[in-house]
Amino acid sequence: MGAVKSRSYGTYRIHHNNDLDDNATESWPDGADVEEQTTMAKPSIRVCKSEDEISRFLGFIVEKKANEAIRKSQRFKIGVSGGSLPDFLAKTLPSIATDWSKWLVFFCDERLVPFTDPESTYHVYNEKLMGQIPLQDEQIVRINPNLSAAAAASDYAGKIAQHFPNEELPRFDMLLLGMGPDGHTCSLFPEHKLLQEQGLWVASLTDSPKPPPSRITLTLPVLNNCSSAVFVCTGSGKAEAVKDVLENAKSRLPSALVRPHSGELHWVLDQSAAEKLSKT
Repeated sequence: MGAVKSRSYGTYRIHHNNDLDDNATESWPDGADVEEQTTMAKPSIRVCKSEDEISRFLGFIVEKKANEAIRKSQRFKIGVSGGSLPDFLAKTLPSIATDWSKWLVFFCDERLVPFTDPESTYHVYNEKLMGQIPLQDEQIVRINPNLSAAAAASDYAGKIAQHFPNEELPRFDMLLLGMGPDGHTCSLFPEHKLLQEQGLWVASLTDSPKPPPSRITLTLPVLNNCSSAVFVCTGSGKAEAVKDVLENAKSRLPSALVRPHSGELHWVLDQSAAEKLSKT
């Protein structure tokens, strides 16, 4: 990812209603960098009144993007994250209309713990969601938790590459992301050296500031190559980071660095997470 002159999102309209049209209207200020307008995604920001509304919108947009991808390429390749996302998805994905046989599910990051450990993102999805949707075991692309962090990252990159043959970078149809109160996303933490990683699809760390310490994560070049990135953030504890990411052109928080070069960017917030935004 090269140097960026400005990451200002310009002005935007925040959605507050229950309309499930996901095409937000945004405009750019006079004098905005032309190259940035054409190569970096502008955010669609939706503020939801309830958890049910968040789940409904996620179901809507995932179904839409899944069926578009399946019509185009006969596959839907989606990366998922932990946090509150498994709960939201468990409420909505079982009811969407899609060809589940065409899905491939990946993990945006993962903790190096056994799959039986509640800290495992795969474990959480397996417990809360997988039994409700008709995915076969081979459609879920998992890490090998028995390897060292570096070996697990390399092994997982190889597994991903099997589904993106001859690609310089994998282009996921959709990545579902969260953000911590510190602005981290996946296992990319503020001021961590992995924010500078340019060569790897999947990187490892053993010094995560949030336990457990050993993890693997997709890197920023992969995140920024996706067709659609969707952040889901809830709670007033994240309001300051949300404001910084969405309104501070100079923000260096990891979540602010996720700007797909040729794709969509969605932020789905509850009212508490959005409470410090200037335009609410």
